[in-house]
Amino acid sequence: MDDFRATTGKEAGASDAKQREFAEHLQRIQARLYSYIHIIVRDMNDADDLLQQTSIVLWRKYDAFDPSRDFFNWACGVARLEARNFLRTRKSHRLVLSDQLDQLLADTLHEMPTTEREDRRQALADCIEKLGGKDRDLIEQCYTRRAPVREVAASLSRTPQSVHNSLKRLRGWLLDCIRRSLASEAHAT
Repeated sequence: MDDFRATTGKEAGASDAKQREFAEHLQRIQARLYSYIHIIVRDMNDADDLLQQTSIVLWRKYDAFDPSRDFFNWACGVARLEARNFLRTRKSHRLVLSDQLDQLLADTLHEMPTTEREDRRQALADCIEKLGGKDRDLIEQCYTRRAPVREVAASLSRTPQSVHNSLKRLRGWLLDCIRRSLASEAHAT
């Protein structure tokens, strides 16, 4: 009986250490992993749900994780599969990334400091606020609500091509605005 208690205690201690180790890994990469998932699904609520689902899957598969590998890259691989399954079930195939592009995004997020990602996110929010009402509504419909371009075009009595053209123009303007905002912050510091 004492042998059983000693063995159970050792297993519990090993399990606790494993849980702590996993939690530390996940805590270090959680913001980057969320950003990666958000890039794929383009909706914050879906990204929140997928981050939770991915975390559960990562924990279940943690015994198979090779410590010589990068945890973030491994987590992105799991997240990519979870996101693809999610998009497949929702029949949202509008944005399916190639494995090469997925890896490039993961590498970029891996190298970008958390403060830089937060600065970019804040600059984007500020720039969206600067848009006129119609442009902001168009961004909202297409990217936040993820309405199909055909539906948006029909609701605005426009052609899908004109909506695509407007989105292209707005993305360019937002990119320039973000760059200007980040450059002015860099000069201010």
